[in-house]
Amino acid sequence: MIRKTILIAACAICAHPGGIMAQSYPTKPVRWVVPYAAGGPTDTLARVISQKVAEQWGGRIVVDQRPGANSIIGTEIVARAQSDGYTMLVALPAFAINPSVYPKLPYDTLREIAPVSLFGTAGYVVVVNASLPAKSVSDLVALAKASPGQLSYGSGGTASPAHLAIELLQQLAGVRMVHVPYKGGGPALVDLAGGRIQAMANPISSSMPFIKAGKIRAIAVTSSKRARTLPDLPTVSEAGLGSYDVSTWYGLFAPAKTPAAVMQFVSKSVSKALQDPELAKRLAGYDVEPAGNSPKEFSRFVRDEIKRWGQVVRRANIKIESQ
Repeated sequence: MIRKTILIAACAICAHPGGIMAQSYPTKPVRWVVPYAAGGPTDTLARVISQKVAEQWGGRIVVDQRPGANSIIGTEIVARAQSDGYTMLVALPAFAINPSVYPKLPYDTLREIAPVSLFGTAGYVVVVNASLPAKSVSDLVALAKASPGQLSYGSGGTASPAHLAIELLQQLAGVRMVHVPYKGGGPALVDLAGGRIQAMANPISSSMPFIKAGKIRAIAVTSSKRARTLPDLPTVSEAGLGSYDVSTWYGLFAPAKTPAAVMQFVSKSVSKALQDPELAKRLAGYDVEPAGNSPKEFSRFVRDEIKRWGQVVRRANIKIESQ
């Protein structure tokens, strides 16, 4: 009888990890490390999401910016933190791209950091200078084929998601333009409007003021679905590159060996927060489609991203020798 009672209790713990963890975690403030500068979209999204998650716990989540080295500095801090659920990482696609472009990272991406939950995804918009005679992806491809190596495109840095978004487009279309890396997407966008570069992929929200002012022209969105803010604009896939689908994403990670029950509890808290109408409205302002999934589902997603971008990087022979 005693053995049966213990077995029933154990099954209850496995079946309802959130309920059990709610009694013992968190008992102190939780730190979410953002490996990017304060005030950017990642920092902002981390703050609004963490606030809704913390409200459920009746506790506090501290957003800690640790920018530098293309997110490597902040990621290493989390990889070296205690595996107790009190230090976590808010990461973007750079997390999945860095293993392919840096010959030696100070951490093992798949072994030392564990995916917890996907916050959401957001497509980019492919934009060109307003004076460029290209009103579609087909037009841009035709111009690039007619003048190989004469058109240039910008990005916020080598191997950044926006860089690889155009690189993948080139690989699928069989064209070659010159990549011009900048220290951030903002300066690249300014040069695009000024005609110093001809194209780029950029977040929709930061591109809209330039699009509305007529300084740049939007020709397609990179995600598999059309954007809510640009419903009449086709996707790159609809424009003829059928297998093309690129979105930036935001997700939460923890040090490896963090208790599974803690990760499940946090994951469920994130999913619940993302169902909040007020939060969904805030995310929509950044064209972010709320997600929320389990650690297992997010782990599968991240592994697929690492594999996919690894192939793109190898085909383009992209390397970064130093951090």
